[in-house]
Amino acid sequence: MTYREAPPPRRACPRCGLPLGDRVVAGDRVEECTSCGGVFVGVAALNRWLGDAAAQAAVREAFPSGQTQLHPGGAMYVKCPVCAVVMNRRQFAAGAAVVVDVCRAHGTWFDAAELGKVMEFVLAGGLDRAAAKEAERRADEERAARVKAALAGAAFEQAENRSRYEGRIVRFLRGLFGR
Repeated sequence: MTYREAPPPRRACPRCGLPLGDRVVAGDRVEECTSCGGVFVGVAALNRWLGDAAAQAAVREAFPSGQTQLHPGGAMYVKCPVCAVVMNRRQFAAGAAVVVDVCRAHGTWFDAAELGKVMEFVLAGGLDRAAAKEAERRADEERAARVKAALAGAAFEQAENRSRYEGRIVRFLRGLFGR
């Protein structure tokens, strides 16, 4: 950068609006708010961390978990510090007990202590358990769909049989009364 180039503007914290500071953790740059303790992690960094046990331990050490607290404004939707689009709030993974704010294009916002809790969850095998639960849920849905299809087929067959039976009765009665 030459003396005429301005440094890139610092992004604002989506919770409190103060400038985010840069920090390198497990070889990746994250943006952290020194006021509220929130952390913005890019998509690539988070994906790398989730697949690397050494990175998980380094992140866990850098961001100890503690008691998560609601922001003074309460649970609210926040905007991505990169694109300013409102992020989606969702549970990190089944069983994680941590709700994060996600911008699919740019990254995930973790409020204070949430990143540490997520890394504890991951290190304890939580993602594997969540994947197993999801596979079980999908298998249950597939079984239910097969049963529903079988019952629908049986109901159609039953209605078809009833219609044939009713037709026989009508023919018998017509023959009996001569009509």
